[in-house]
Amino acid sequence: MPKEYFDREAATWDNNPQRLELAMTVAEKIINSVPLLNKWTALDYGCGTGSLSFLLKSSLYSITLADESKGMLDVLENKINAHKVTNLHPIPLNLLEDEYTAKHDLIYTLMALHHIKDVHAIIAKFNSILNKDGYLCIGDLVEEDGSFHAHHANYDGHNGFNLDSLKDILQKPDLKKSKQKFVLR
Repeated sequence: MPKEYFDREAATWDNNPQRLELAMTVAEKIINSVPLLNKWTALDYGCGTGSLSFLLKSSLYSITLADESKGMLDVLENKINAHKVTNLHPIPLNLLEDEYTAKHDLIYTLMALHHIKDVHAIIAKFNSILNKDGYLCIGDLVEEDGSFHAHHANYDGHNGFNLDSLKDILQKPDLKKSKQKFVLR
């Protein structure tokens, strides 16, 4: 979907209680599955309005929140200012097009990966900026029949992921690089 869609939807994005519920579920899974340290830096890729990072902010030293949508980043910036949060740092970023070399202990993405056509390339980029023994956490759409985005005429992403296929991608020798990974179920 074009970023203009997300720019238009940003102002009311957080009004959908299902999105907050999903963020809470994924935050709980990350907290219970990853030995988070308050000295860690993290990257929230495809952050949207930052709901997941707001739930994890007290467990991490610093979180960079990256998104391509200016509208989403504007809403996020307003939330950060309203809550006087000092360890959340939004940036406009497309990892497959922009130069980015900062290293992180944790990278997580929620409902963004299915919008990226070249999954192998984005996983490789995540690996290149993940510290040794870091964690990559993916919460995304499970393979479905296309009905999730049926109301978007121009949708050209994936219809979710087969979990075994995604695990296979994560375990490829050129992507593994001794870093720990898991897929949120």
